Amino acid sequence: MKIFKSAIQRLKHNYMLAGIILFGFSLRFYGVYFDYPSVNFIWDEIYNISHLLEIMTYKTIFLQYFPSPYPFFLTFLYIPAVLLKIIYIGAVNHLTSLNEIKNHILINGVGQIHIIARWYSVFFGSAAIYLIYKIFGYVFKNKASLYYATFAYSISLIPVFLSHWGKVHSAMVFFLALSLYSALKFEENKKLKFFYGSVASAAGALSIHYIGISAFIFPLYAIFANRRLFNSRILVKAGTIYAAISLLFYSLNYGGFIYMLYDQMRYYGSTNYSSLMPVGRYERFYYVFRDYFNVDPVFTVMFIVMIALSFKFLIKNRYARYILAGWLFNYLLLITIMAAPHMPRWLLISATLSVPLSAGLFAEFLINKKLNKLAIGVLMAIIILPSLYVTANWLKLLNHNTYMEAKDWLEQNIKNAEIVYSFDKLMYVSPSYDSALWDKEMNHVESKKINYILSQKEFFERSGLNLMYDRKSNRYKELAGPNTKYILVGSEAKTDVPNVEKFHKIELVKAFKPSEDKEIEKNGLDTDYLNSPDNWKGILKLEKSGPFIYIYKVSI
Repeated sequence: MKIFKSAIQRLKHNYMLAGIILFGFSLRFYGVYFDYPSVNFIWDEIYNISHLLEIMTYKTIFLQYFPSPYPFFLTFLYIPAVLLKIIYIGAVNHLTSLNEIKNHILINGVGQIHIIARWYSVFFGSAAIYLIYKIFGYVFKNKASLYYATFAYSISLIPVFLSHWGKVHSAMVFFLALSLYSALKFEENKKLKFFYGSVASAAGALSIHYIGISAFIFPLYAIFANRRLFNSRILVKAGTIYAAISLLFYSLNYGGFIYMLYDQMRYYGSTNYSSLMPVGRYERFYYVFRDYFNVDPVFTVMFIVMIALSFKFLIKNRYARYILAGWLFNYLLLITIMAAPHMPRWLLISATLSVPLSAGLFAEFLINKKLNKLAIGVLMAIIILPSLYVTANWLKLLNHNTYMEAKDWLEQNIKNAEIVYSFDKLMYVSPSYDSALWDKEMNHVESKKINYILSQKEFFERSGLNLMYDRKSNRYKELAGPNTKYILVGSEAKTDVPNVEKFHKIELVKAFKPSEDKEIEKNGLDTDYLNSPDNWKGILKLEKSGPFIYIYKVSI
């Protein structure tokens, strides 16, 4: 709490910093309600809150069903907001029982609850900007360099886009940054409370996501750099703090953790893994730079150049050595066991350390060259504007999503008895009793959600959309029976159209396209740029997020 009080006091007297944080917050909050209140949230978003709802339903933290592979720290942080949201939904809609609230949420979108995870990401992502200012204040004594470093981080695409998702990464990197800041405070005044704070924060990062183990390097380096100050009693206490926090939140979800380990071992042993993570090849040593270059080429090049030009300064600066150690440790984890290429979220820690460092070094370089203020400002703008432009274009995609457009069209144009047969398994709409029954009986899908809908027959027979999924049953002739009026086809299911045409006359009635580029539509493009913006060129080619979606009227 002390750090937040200090932040508020500082912001009252530092309008530049307040402006940067406000701008960074605006970028992170803008469009955060995309898809709301649809259930078209990706799996990583719903894990922790789903687990919390399971705990609340069954009144135990030791569940037989483990929706979340992550440790439990963030799950517990969600508790007050989730409880308040449930009470709010009940009060506003005059609902008097938990069953009524459940029905309302299922019909109107579980996003009403899952949006909370996005709020937390916005908060932690914005709070991290302040920590970046505090961290790099130890490295850059020139205020202009420090502000430039902080601003560069505030607009960088990877921190911005991950703050829009209800995932664990923004919270994890906040605690990682808090661990680094606490370690630097300890380096400054040698007070053990800051060292223990660094240890506890590092454990917090690990207790949110596995890659949070990267934060462990900061208290470890503090021990190495100040080894004369440490004895066995202090080390045992620090180890106990780290182990106790981490083990607590991992043990509370031991089932999810075991499943994650099993899944990862199966993944590493698969034939596909060798193509994703080329262990034993030289590629593994440079793919981090390659992947980050694809997202932000300017700052990638600047990081390499500025590290080379300022290496002596960085090595001599006792605070900068912590940042270098953190980046190097994370890099070693990335090229070995923690991640695969082409997943921008894995680059968040790297971006958190490298973007402000390289930006600040660049500003220092220009200032030391004794250039006039106008020239410095122009050169700094030239560097930062391309990154801001890409981030702004990614944010633009939040305004229009093909899934949501298709969902709205279906709900407005499909009559109660009519059936839409879907060859796209990601189209989520308000469920009906018949669609739940179809999934259970025809697709052999078992889930608590389906069983609950079937138990509330009277209610769900009067609501929802009859969207029947073809889960590789290839019912091209039968579809879903004589009431099938439309088929829905996504980008990955285009090959199903000719198969349906063998048995039925179909007519394209609506198409929802992320781009009007015919080449993209023909050859395909990874249109998942909301969840995984892995190439800045791809972002600029798209007008909307989501895949190509086609709706055909069918004659049975």
